[in-house]
Amino acid sequence: MKTMTMDSFIHAVCLVLCLWIPHVVPCPPQCHSCTGGTANCIQAGLRDIPRRFPEEVEVLDFTGNQITDFDGRSFQSLPNVQSLRIPNNGISHIAANSFVNIPHLTMIDLSSNFIATLEDGAFRGLDEMSIITLTNNRLQRLEQPFEGLTSLSSVYLGFNQLIEIEEDDFQTNTMIRMLDLSNNHINRIHPMAFKNLEHLRYLILSNNALTHTVDLQFSSTMLQLVDFTKSQLKRVPTGMPYSVADFRLGNNMITEIQDEDFKGMRNLRLLMLENNMLQNISYRAFKPLTNLKEIWLSNNKLFYIPQGLPKNLETLYLDNNEIFEVQSHLFLNHSKLRLLSFEMNKIQRVHAESFRGLQSIQEINLQFNQIAMIPARTFTDLSALTTLQLSHNSLVSIDHGAFPSRLSSLSMANIASPTVHVTQEFVNSLSSINTLDFMNSPGLVSSILKALVRSRTRLDRVMTLNLQYNEIQSLPEAVKGALRGVQQLLLDGNPFHCDKSLIWLKQWMSEGRVVFHNSEELECASPPQLRGRKIKDLPNRYFVKSLQRPTNVRPEQVDTPPLQVSRLSLKGDVVSGSQQESSQQRGGNQVSDVSRNAGPQQTIQRLQQAGVLVPTSSSMNPGARTNTEKIKKKGRKRKGKKNRKNKNRKNKKGKKKRRNRGKRHNRRALRRRKCSAQSDGTIQCCRILKDGTQRCRRKRPKLRPRSKVTTTSS
Repeated sequence: MKTMTMDSFIHAVCLVLCLWIPHVVPCPPQCHSCTGGTANCIQAGLRDIPRRFPEEVEVLDFTGNQITDFDGRSFQSLPNVQSLRIPNNGISHIAANSFVNIPHLTMIDLSSNFIATLEDGAFRGLDEMSIITLTNNRLQRLEQPFEGLTSLSSVYLGFNQLIEIEEDDFQTNTMIRMLDLSNNHINRIHPMAFKNLEHLRYLILSNNALTHTVDLQFSSTMLQLVDFTKSQLKRVPTGMPYSVADFRLGNNMITEIQDEDFKGMRNLRLLMLENNMLQNISYRAFKPLTNLKEIWLSNNKLFYIPQGLPKNLETLYLDNNEIFEVQSHLFLNHSKLRLLSFEMNKIQRVHAESFRGLQSIQEINLQFNQIAMIPARTFTDLSALTTLQLSHNSLVSIDHGAFPSRLSSLSMANIASPTVHVTQEFVNSLSSINTLDFMNSPGLVSSILKALVRSRTRLDRVMTLNLQYNEIQSLPEAVKGALRGVQQLLLDGNPFHCDKSLIWLKQWMSEGRVVFHNSEELECASPPQLRGRKIKDLPNRYFVKSLQRPTNVRPEQVDTPPLQVSRLSLKGDVVSGSQQESSQQRGGNQVSDVSRNAGPQQTIQRLQQAGVLVPTSSSMNPGARTNTEKIKKKGRKRKGKKNRKNKNRKNKKGKKKRRNRGKRHNRRALRRRKCSAQSDGTIQCCRILKDGTQRCRRKRPKLRPRSKVTTTSS
């Protein structure tokens, strides 16, 4: 018996194994892989669905291919597949019984195709189907494509072309919890369209054209969110169940809120009515909303703050309306209110009792209004207030005791008034605030700095102080002592005058403990020779001398010069003592009165006895006076000539210095430049800037003048 070779033995073993192991279907060659239970056929250039897949596959992913059509015969029997993804293809039609060979599907994604029709029974046989996504297609009508899907819980039909929702479109789908019909052209909804959806929780109908009256009926007691945003509604839809907690009606054309609009919605917590045309809100409109926490009423046409607000309200947005006044005692019964926003209204007056009763208020926003005065005790009683925004107003006066003691953030930027009256008590109240924003408020900042220096108040808790763009030329050194705990002192955009009174700021900047700018380091704006120089790097000797203001001298401290008598006064007569006193009483000239009735010699003697300087004979001589004037005139001419010589000498030296400086600059510039001749005869010079970029320019070379050739005629 011949011995079996090794090759024949291996062949026999393989034959036995092939007969014993069951047949295994390989992954289709068109797909990338079939590992981990997922057939990865993403962007594989498929035009048709492959016929056979391994049995262990649970997910089929055909995203981004060129599949245009399929039916029930396109799939083999795949009992283990639970998820089918065919988005971003070219499918235009879903026939009936298209998925009968995949009976255990729970999720199917057909988004971003060109599907215009769904035949009745398109998803027949999918008893376990839970999620269907048909977003971004071309559906105009539904025609009961989901009939028999008793387990369907989420349907996404957004970004289609649906025009109408009929009564029986979802009649048999009682388990639907999420229904997305947003971004369609729906102009009518049958009142009973959602009647059978007993488990409905989220209904999205935003971005539609619901111009018809919407009065719906619901059987669900679990509905939480109803979204009608941007649906061209002219009045509030009614019939909402009591379970709705989030009701969104923003970006519509609603003009009025009536008493019955929110009837029965006792569980509502968020109501959004922004970007409408509201002019009137009934006093009892919010009465049923006992649990309402947040109302959005921004971008409407309200002239008054609505009354009858729920007592449990915590947040109220009234931005961009026509409100011109905050009435007194309006929030007396709203102790739970935490945020009030009146930004971009026309509020001119705030009463001292406007916010009384708001014991829990934490933030008040009054920006972009026309408030001129803040009376005393306006915010004093608000013990929980931490953030107050008063920027972009026309403040002229801030009374004593206007702000609470626990305020941590105050914004008063862009106050356009040239002068703002602030009291010393107002500056003292800033000592407990952490963040102060006075950007672009020159009048307010000037008053605050003066009061701060005068009162010597220490703002130890201030960590951020914004003084940007306030026309500040110099800062008093007392600011450093007042802001010992500051971390950010923003001074961008101020035209600093770099004199010696600013050396302390430069030294403070060099310590590195405080941030003084947002974008660029502080620079000198004046004097002209220091314009653009960074204050931090400027040597102390470069700071110019400070300009000393003349001190006010009292009149009694001024030494009156001795009276000098003119020659004309000596020609008059001397008056009597009584006449002299009377002339002094009526403000007359003592010298002229004394010399009115006396001769020259008598007048000189009397004036010398009175201590008055009398001109000598030499000064009375006309010839002597003429010689003196001539000498003085010659001296002035000589001095002027000398000054002109010195000036010319300095000008020559200055020109020479400037010329040498320009030559040095040109030599340095030439070192940095690289020039090359171009084909068009120009010279291109490029140099590298500080930021690393390259700047080039072209110029034509200067032509040397040709030498003149003289011709002589023979």
